[in-house]
Amino acid sequence: INGEPQDYKDTVVYNLNNFINNITIKWNNYFSRSCCMFLNMDSIIRVDLSHFDASQITDMRYMFSGCTSLTSINFDNLNTSKVTIVRSMFNSCISLTSLNLKDFDTSSISVMIDMFNNCSSIKSLDLSNFDTSEVTTMDGMFKYCTSLKSLNLNNFNTKKTQNMKNMFYGCNSLIYLNIDNFDTSKVRYMD
Repeated sequence: INGEPQDYKDTVVYNLNNFINNITIKWNNYFSRSCCMFLNMDSIIRVDLSHFDASQITDMRYMFSGCTSLTSINFDNLNTSKVTIVRSMFNSCISLTSLNLKDFDTSSISVMIDMFNNCSSIKSLDLSNFDTSEVTTMDGMFKYCTSLKSLNLNNFNTKKTQNMKNMFYGCNSLIYLNIDNFDTSKVRYMD
């Protein structure tokens, strides 16, 4: 997909048929939301966002939600410094076995509700670069990640976090979990 959206102020409506398997986005920063960009596009296998100018995007909720065949996402060079919401971003991406989020800037994000919910094939996640100092809610963040075996969240700054409800619910394969540095002094919901 190449070009710029027409007749839209803040958001883009994507009308792509489900027969598409590979998508490369090369848009410039004409909008501030990529909310629901690939929502329920269950035939997509690979997405390349390495040439996508996301520097003005603040909302990435449901971006890949329901992409049940998705196996690969290229986030190289993606500027996510203004993103504040990633709610259900990878929800039900059941074919993803790994995610490279090493360059994913999370410093402005406040909402991570269900971010990886039902990513049932992911065995491990490296979130060592995640800056969670602005996050207020992590409700269901790893819920139903049934294959997840190891998770090191030692670097997570949770001083502002108020909601951790169901954060690890259904993570039945989890053998190693490091939350040693979690500050739960402001948490009101945790069960």
